[in-house]
Amino acid sequence: MHNLFIFAGQPGVGKSTWSARLARACGGCFIDIDAHFSHVVEAGLNLADHDQNDRDSDIFKQTFRDPIYLSMFALARDNLTHSDVVMNGPFTRELSQPDWTTQLARTYSASVHVIYLTCDATELRERIQKRGLSRDIGKLANWDHYQQRFRQSGEPLCKHTRVDTGIVSQEEWITMYLERCGIERKNGG
Repeated sequence: MHNLFIFAGQPGVGKSTWSARLARACGGCFIDIDAHFSHVVEAGLNLADHDQNDRDSDIFKQTFRDPIYLSMFALARDNLTHSDVVMNGPFTRELSQPDWTTQLARTYSASVHVIYLTCDATELRERIQKRGLSRDIGKLANWDHYQQRFRQSGEPLCKHTRVDTGIVSQEEWITMYLERCGIERKNGG
């Protein structure tokens, strides 16, 4: 049975960085929501004469959210037959389902690990400012409103491991987590 690692949390907590590092360490297939789907989203939003940096409006969520997640899980399904899979995304709606990890394990015949990344709101804002992405302009301009949405959703209801990326060393945590899961490091990871 292969492992499905899902890194979740709000933008800026380190999902892409942490999940890429774990994928290298375990030799798993890496599926990054932004790196692998942003060009399609931008093209679709441009075609619709909508702001290509939008990731928070109802138009984005109604048009792109479900197809992106369906595509991510189709890629995971195809790769779990022969490899561990590491993916990342906010997964806000899914985290509120208490039996989400059980459903995934049954659907994909995999050992499912949800890693919920967090960090202090001040540090989060600094990280988002530092990365300088156009799609973050709206978040930063309406920071309190943006953060309120995440405070309201609260801690995930599904089984998960919570990691504060502002406190925990990435390398030490990945080493410890892979050992705990009984997974050998591969490819010099």
